[in-house]
Amino acid sequence: MDALGQLGDHTTVAPLCDLLNLAQAPASVVASALARLYDRYQATYQEGAFIADLARQHVTAGGEQALLAEIAQAGQGDLRSLALVLGWLEGPAVDRTLTGLLAQPSVRREVVEALVRHGKVATLHLIEQLARGDMETRQTTIIALGRIGDSLAVPVLIEQLSAAPDLIVVTAGALAKIGDRRAFHALLPLLGHGDTAVRQAIASSLNSLGHPDMPTYIERYLADPNPLLRESAVRIAGYFGYANCIEALFACCRDEDESVRRVAIEHLPYLDDPRVVAVLGAALMQETPRVRAAAARAFGQLDEIKSLTYLVPALADADPWVRYFSARSLGRHAYPEALPALQVLAQADPAPQVRLAALEALGRVGGVRAVAILAPLAEAEDADVARAAIQALGSIGHPDAMPPLLAALHAADPEHRVEAVQAIGGRGGLDAVGVLEWAAATDTDDRVVRSAIEALTRLATPEATASLISLLADVSRRELCISALAQLGAEQIAAVGRGLSHHHPGVRSAVVAALARMKHPRASEALARALEDADAGVRFAAVTALGHLGNLPAGRQVAYMARTDPDINVRRAALAALAY
Repeated sequence: MDALGQLGDHTTVAPLCDLLNLAQAPASVVASALARLYDRYQATYQEGAFIADLARQHVTAGGEQALLAEIAQAGQGDLRSLALVLGWLEGPAVDRTLTGLLAQPSVRREVVEALVRHGKVATLHLIEQLARGDMETRQTTIIALGRIGDSLAVPVLIEQLSAAPDLIVVTAGALAKIGDRRAFHALLPLLGHGDTAVRQAIASSLNSLGHPDMPTYIERYLADPNPLLRESAVRIAGYFGYANCIEALFACCRDEDESVRRVAIEHLPYLDDPRVVAVLGAALMQETPRVRAAAARAFGQLDEIKSLTYLVPALADADPWVRYFSARSLGRHAYPEALPALQVLAQADPAPQVRLAALEALGRVGGVRAVAILAPLAEAEDADVARAAIQALGSIGHPDAMPPLLAALHAADPEHRVEAVQAIGGRGGLDAVGVLEWAAATDTDDRVVRSAIEALTRLATPEATASLISLLADVSRRELCISALAQLGAEQIAAVGRGLSHHHPGVRSAVVAALARMKHPRASEALARALEDADAGVRFAAVTALGHLGNLPAGRQVAYMARTDPDINVRRAALAALAY
């Protein structure tokens, strides 16, 4: 029976369910076969739900009871398939049993997905589980309640806000998803909680609720004696730019608490106020290292040419994090005037993170001068520096950037070759396509091959598509390329379809598989052309794919093939397709 799950198709679902419905049914064995069938359809066609729907139509009350009874005594090896199949069914007993399985880590994902699919009918069962589960089970239960989105759960979720920090974080997320404003006043005091993750989760939850009283409370909290509450209030007021809080935000830039000042400085770019540049400039020159670093980072978010005046001198700051954020901000603005100072940092700064930030900034500035600085660093002994230089070269469109990238494709370190492939893919262009195809075809490291195929997929041009089709000839690359082609958008269907004219029948069969996974009407039309292929294997793949899609644009031709095709396997596949 296990072979049915591995080799069968959707027509095996009904007989498997009929067996499950019998008295003394081998529920674990049947569930395992159905789960294998589901997993295979999901992996191949992204249509696992099709198998689940068929099973739901055929499982009777007897089959449901067989599953419930088997789960009560199942070992870990059978539990996943039993939980998966049970989750396709609906009803109070099903939901009650599934909720109890939340305590089993091996099946939590399947159980949560099933309960969320069942919706609000599962809410009460989840609330009951919340009262008796361990910490991890309670967290999972809360996540499920948030995804279901039933406001009935809000009171019991509010009770969880007095629990441990990890539980408060997931509860805040669930309340945000539900979006019920009854949680507003329960969430507010926790903006001053001692745990950073809790404060961030609470702020995010409050932001999602959009309560009309929020600006009033936040203005009050900006002057609260608790610095943690002031810090949270600054984050919210700065992000939303509440008009009633602007003066208080500038006052917080002079707060006695360093963390409050730092957060206030970070959020100044959100304000449309002429004082912002001067306040940031003063902070960058006069403040503590943490606040100076925040100011350097904030300058990167301003569209002000005046930023250059402050950021270039800050590249010589004594604190490495100030230099780091100054370099990154200069890169975002792509100021060519900063090239000499960035070159010094990239070549010799003692802090590794500063060198990497300077290399990234050089790539953003671009141009032939930046290439001249980066090219020798792409061969640096320091692996991190070399990889960062390769990445930076990939962001420069100048032709001079290509030779050092091609050289990096021959590096001994496969990580360098991966970086080179990604950089060349990022540059794009016709010359990139040929290079990426060569790397995918010849490199001996799986990571490089995968990266090259992914880069061709991201290019998504007719030329890149043709390269992916050519790579199908290599059996070791075939599955990766089928998956890549299937991800291409509808605009590339015609280019993928041209692969049906390839001289190699294995390539044509692989193109059929890719078109089938696209699940698009135009892809189905292309599949219909493959029914006339000279190779029986290609015809078999095409008629089978069309049958799985449940869409026969060439129904008459398939019926004719069922009677007349010279290959018996093709005739059988055509008959099966007509039965879908």
